[in-house]
Amino acid sequence: AFVGDAYYALYMRRHLVGTGIPNVQVLHTLAAEFVSAKVQAIVYRQLKEHLNEEEQAVCQRARNAYSQTPKYHDSTALEALVGYLVLSDQQERLQAVMEQIYTYTQEYCRMAHP
Repeated sequence: AFVGDAYYALYMRRHLVGTGIPNVQVLHTLAAEFVSAKVQAIVYRQLKEHLNEEEQAVCQRARNAYSQTPKYHDSTALEALVGYLVLSDQQERLQAVMEQIYTYTQEYCRMAHP
């Protein structure tokens, strides 16, 4: 989850910069929302049905970690998945998962901020 969190945040920030939004404060606000535990948990719940068995097992282990606050289980699972894909050098799968995450994040933002 530690590596996944860093990769996730950088990925989201790169995509936000690519939107052409010129206002740094707007970019910062969007980035903070995109990487929030709340949004990550919502995205994870949509993504989890598209994961293979190995990826589901990684997420389940992360969700079951005893040291976490329960409200963060789903967001931690998502970060662990991303970290697993980064560290296992599964670049194609990582890219596909991150694209899906970005799409789900955009959909959430459209609904949350009509």
